[in-house]
Amino acid sequence: MSSLPAALTPALFNRDIPDVLLSGESIMRILVFAMPAFFSIGLSSRTQKQGLALYLAGVAFYYLSYGALILFPDSAWSTSMLGFVAPAYTNLFWMVGLGLMGERFHFPARLRYRPVFFIAPAAIFLVFHIAHAVIAYLR
Repeated sequence: MSSLPAALTPALFNRDIPDVLLSGESIMRILVFAMPAFFSIGLSSRTQKQGLALYLAGVAFYYLSYGALILFPDSAWSTSMLGFVAPAYTNLFWMVGLGLMGERFHFPARLRYRPVFFIAPAAIFLVFHIAHAVIAYLR
């Protein structure tokens, strides 16, 4: 955190963000980050293997987006909206990848796992998260 540009530190990043947005983002973050504990991951199908590739690419994009902000904070990329918000929207790739790798729920046995069960809440989280980042950039 100490290496982040000041605008991305929690105190500044969360300043003047509407409470409804912060609450929605927090609730959806808890749900999305807890959900993988309730389903198993597989790599037996083509979709799951594509999910792994998307997951790994997404994690790389996510870390690269933060790396650019930390290493080159005054660059045209880092000072643009696209660059500043990148750590928020690059989550899309690894989250979709994780959803595609899901295989089955640990419970209940009658509920068959489908990627949309993870991807839909992740998409809602991303709407809140990206909106938060855009508002922080625009201030």
